[in-house]
Amino acid sequence: MQADEREPTPQSQSLVTMATAGAVGGLAGAAIKLVCEAIVPPRSPDREPPPGVIAANVVRAVNGRELSSERQNSVALWIHWFFSVATSVMYGVIVSRSPRASPKKGIGFGIAVWAGLHEITLPLLRATPPLRKLPIGEQVNELISHVIFGTTVEYVRGAVLAAASGSKGERA
Repeated sequence: MQADEREPTPQSQSLVTMATAGAVGGLAGAAIKLVCEAIVPPRSPDREPPPGVIAANVVRAVNGRELSSERQNSVALWIHWFFSVATSVMYGVIVSRSPRASPKKGIGFGIAVWAGLHEITLPLLRATPPLRKLPIGEQVNELISHVIFGTTVEYVRGAVLAAASGSKGERA
């Protein structure tokens, strides 16, 4: 691929532009992940979403109250959007400064989010069962939906940067 076909150079992008591109990518990625979860639910219906479990645990620890299942689902949705945008902003800034940025990095980003969150953090926080007790189908479902998430983030991030720089949709 030739240099003039790549996204704008880091020197031509402001931090705000890189972060904004990541945020817009994160919103799109979060929406796509919710669509994936609506088509193929990521867990059995009797389990609450992990972000809701974390919120319920925090509320219980802070004031001794219980969150209703409805409230847990609502909080889980907000956490989903916030986490998606926050991680995508960080990703957008980091990958924009990388001379080796490419759409393939979106796949790596999705896998990194899945591994860091679903394979390590959520079990440690007891928001999901230990890995050995999770059905393999659930783990595969989460992995695939996170690859789709990361790919979406990267594609949209690149399109926003291309639009911001005035290029004709050319991407890395």
